[in-house]
Amino acid sequence: MDEVPVTPPQDPQGSVSWAQALGRGLGILYLPQLTAVVIGPLGECDHCVETFFQLFLILPGLLGATLLHAPDKPIVASLVTVTLAFGVIQIMRRSGKAARIGGIAVALLSALNALAISHMLRA
Repeated sequence: MDEVPVTPPQDPQGSVSWAQALGRGLGILYLPQLTAVVIGPLGECDHCVETFFQLFLILPGLLGATLLHAPDKPIVASLVTVTLAFGVIQIMRRSGKAARIGGIAVALLSALNALAISHMLRA
């Protein structure tokens, strides 16, 4: 009797695993932040680069907290960053064109955010 290979059930919405979504989401959110160091104005000032990397984990939400004139900027920036990360990971759980477009949009905004903060650090 021939054995029939058993394939795992496929998700009709085409979702990926949490580990893949976590890797993609955090990569999309944080890797573009490095553009501020590579092509931004931070290359001229060692102190600014040091400050930039001290703030690296909360950078995605820092500009929003600054624009809101929040009294506790680090706390608000952390909450915004966690919310952004959760949203991006949820987007990356889906495979397809919409997820790719969403990922590109978040990466572009992440890079622009980092460049804006690098200019704020240099001012």
